[in-house]
Amino acid sequence: MGTKRAGPVDAIVGRRIRTRRLLLGLTQTQLAQQLGVSFQQVQKYENGANRVGAGRLVQIAQVLGVPIEALLEGLNAPTRKTVQADDPLDLLSNGAAVRLAQAFSQISDRHIRNALVSLAEGIAAGQRRSDKTAA
Repeated sequence: MGTKRAGPVDAIVGRRIRTRRLLLGLTQTQLAQQLGVSFQQVQKYENGANRVGAGRLVQIAQVLGVPIEALLEGLNAPTRKTVQADDPLDLLSNGAAVRLAQAFSQISDRHIRNALVSLAEGIAAGQRRSDKTAA
């Protein structure tokens, strides 16, 4: 028989729940109220500490306005070890990244947008160089 402990799949589903919640601008408390659970329970779902049962997953998908498949997409694909930074979509589970993306989308001048992208790429390249010299 399978274990009832949360595992890597639960962490992935939790990140997707958090990403969608942040994109909708909902707090954990607001989501919890709509689900009829405590905000601590939502935290545990999002952190992958607690498994989300099938019935609760349906309820979460409805509240977040997505099909269940959006929360489960790609989970039966071959697994590989990844660093969270490997997947740009995982970045959207970070509140600051969501705010940055929303602000970026409001900039209409393509020259400014390109300058911001170049700035971010330069900072990232400098960070990679610093990480290599520190190792």
